[in-house]
Amino acid sequence: MNLIRYEVKAGFFKGFLLGIRHYPFDDEEMYEEDIVLYIGIFQIILTLIYEKWEAHKYTTTMAKTMM
Repeated sequence: MNLIRYEVKAGFFKGFLLGIRHYPFDDEEMYEEDIVLYIGIFQIILTLIYEKWEAHKYTTTMAKTMM
């Protein structure tokens, strides 16, 4: 997999919590994971977006073919 983008977000949520949680999201061409850090009533979210190698190979091959 190839990391193509990341995002960092911050916010509030109802309640009080201390911990970390991982949320994976899988698609045919992309893989995305959210890593959420909870501190008190605050949350910090790191989102990592990956392109799967099969999709990367296909787009690279198509770009070379079109040249």
